[in-house]
Amino acid sequence: MRLLTQLGDRTPTAAEQAVLARFSGWGGLSALFDTRTDTYKHERETLQSLVDETAYKRALQSTANAHYTQPALARALW
Repeated sequence: MRLLTQLGDRTPTAAEQAVLARFSGWGGLSALFDTRTDTYKHERETLQSLVDETAYKRALQSTANAHYTQPALARALW
């Protein structure tokens, strides 16, 4: 998210595109949104500082239907 907020309206460089391409969605990071534990408290607070409340809520809501698939398995399926 930090990279996305830094980009603004400019086109990402090839190196930045490679970083962005590795993001697979919030499904694999759903524990970050669990406020019942402090395990990812720092990361959660960092995310909240980078995005507005609407974007944060959308990311949280997407964890229910975003599923992580290991890259090797995804390659085999495709």
